Amino acid sequence: MASLRIIATIAFAVFGGAAMTAQAADSLECTDQDLLMTNESITFLGDVAEGARVGDRRVLNWRIHAPDGSDLGNFHVVTTVLGADEGGHTITAVGSADFLNGEIHAAVTALLPNASDEDQSSSAPVDWAITGGTGDFAHAAGTLLTGPPADDNLSLNDWVFELRMRCDG
Repeated sequence: MASLRIIATIAFAVFGGAAMTAQAADSLECTDQDLLMTNESITFLGDVAEGARVGDRRVLNWRIHAPDGSDLGNFHVVTTVLGADEGGHTITAVGSADFLNGEIHAAVTALLPNASDEDQSSSAPVDWAITGGTGDFAHAAGTLLTGPPADDNLSLNDWVFELRMRCDG
């Protein structure tokens, strides 16, 4: 029985320690960060497939990763169309970036080329206001910049996800 406890203690130390190390490696500090994001889905919620109207929404889900490719979390966004003109659709959006150690909440009003297009997002960088968060980010403030990749190939992979924040309590 004692040897079983020793084995269980060793297993916990090895696997529990590995889990704690992985969690620490995947946690995000409340400092300026230059990260990337990759689209998982964009879903248009409206009455017509083209030509979004006031009140129509888009739900976007992105994976957030470090430049080395390690997975850090998700960025969930809901946009609502405010109006349209020849330049595209003016939208308001709220987003939540979820990490192991908390969430960062952000909001923005921006222009989308076509809010009903599920294969693209903004063609220009979007500057979000960080509005707070949870966990380690409960007092987060600053900005979040999202935008197309630097190579301008319009893919929905490796988009900019730049955090300029502080978490003063």
